[in-house]
Amino acid sequence: MPSSINEQILFSLFGGNKPAIRKYGAVQRWFDEGDIIAFTACEMHLNNAEFQINNSSNWIIWFSQLDTPLYNGSYNTTVR
Repeated sequence: MPSSINEQILFSLFGGNKPAIRKYGAVQRWFDEGDIIAFTACEMHLNNAEFQINNSSNWIIWFSQLDTPLYNGSYNTTVR
């Protein structure tokens, strides 16, 4: 298993650079590094769930977007 994630993959998953202020009415469906989030509402669908982030109707994400663990760092595989 690789110890880091390719920068292009991270860009495609999280939208890369975006303006600090989102256009009114536009929906953001990604997180940026350093975002502090809370899942504040959940709407269930047939095979998925849609979560609202930080009580914002313009910031939502699908569970299917979150079902792959991502870690961009190193880890120690030594067993003690």
